[in-house]
Amino acid sequence: SSWYRLEERKTNQEYASMGAVYSVLTLLVYNICKAVAFVLTEAEDHRQEEPWESSILVKKWMLTVAVQCWAVFYLLFVRPLLLPCAYGDDDVRKQLGVAECAADDAACCSGSVFAQVRNEAVVMHTRQFVAGWLVSKIFVHNFFKWFVPRLFGFMCMRGIYLHFVVDFAQELFSDLTSRSARGRHRARRRRRCCCQRKGHKRHRSWGEWGPTQLTDEEANACELQLDKQDPWDVLDNANDLSVHFLVTSLTTVIYPFAPLLFLANLLIEFQMDLYRLFDRRSPKPRPSPGLPPAWLNIFQSYVYIGALSNLAIVTWRTPLVSNLLGRNDGATHFAFFSSTMLLLVLVLGLVRLVVPKVPR
Repeated sequence: SSWYRLEERKTNQEYASMGAVYSVLTLLVYNICKAVAFVLTEAEDHRQEEPWESSILVKKWMLTVAVQCWAVFYLLFVRPLLLPCAYGDDDVRKQLGVAECAADDAACCSGSVFAQVRNEAVVMHTRQFVAGWLVSKIFVHNFFKWFVPRLFGFMCMRGIYLHFVVDFAQELFSDLTSRSARGRHRARRRRRCCCQRKGHKRHRSWGEWGPTQLTDEEANACELQLDKQDPWDVLDNANDLSVHFLVTSLTTVIYPFAPLLFLANLLIEFQMDLYRLFDRRSPKPRPSPGLPPAWLNIFQSYVYIGALSNLAIVTWRTPLVSNLLGRNDGATHFAFFSSTMLLLVLVLGLVRLVVPKVPR
């Protein structure tokens, strides 16, 4: 009926909104995890940069994967286990005789028909959650990754005063629109007006620091560089993209459009990173022999986790096992999952055996 479709659409919108909010919430959680990983790595007292980078990378990976995978794992497996009767609309629950069942009463709604309704609802909710998560990450997540550092950088440089919002908007507008010499000159005049309005001692003028051999153009360029934020961390950006790849691969079997959204995020994030590369100070170049070995292990673990997740979804949240084997009990599902997993491990071993190793 149209009422049922309206209720179903409302539920889908709620889970999509939950995914979008969770995507923004992971920004705060990731910064906390990053601080924890940095403190733990500093306590290890590494003497060289490469072991330090590998150690902090592994810690960031463990913490972020736990945060990102928990939401999907909860919707797919934990919530149906804790609240098995909390699915389906009122009409379906009345038809199946489970309208009076409590949400956590598993014995009351143990029928096979309601189990199929529950599995379909779980798949639909998770699909909408992942869709909202990925779409929010494309737009809101990338915007906040650029906007929040700009805001806090301006606050640290200028402080908080009466016309703080107006000056920040002028600063942001000038940086977005000024790309010529005249635009840079207008931006510099706005910065002077901002500092004079605040009356802060941090206003820089090259004449105050003594004579210099720099030309006016070089001095303007240096002053613009000093007004910019510190260079963005490439490691954090790569880790964020890798986690996005993980979430994309977790539910590909129930949301085939996830790789397309991941591709769209790559295109937009590339443009955002390109802008941030010129919007911030130039990072210090350092030699690197190539991709660190820790990254290879991390991406390999993502492939394994994605394979386990999709196989578990197919086994316990789709009617494939019951249609293929004619049985719908827990032992049959576990046997199908374990045998299929062993078959995948065997195929992977054969591929590794055939493909020659790349010489270092």
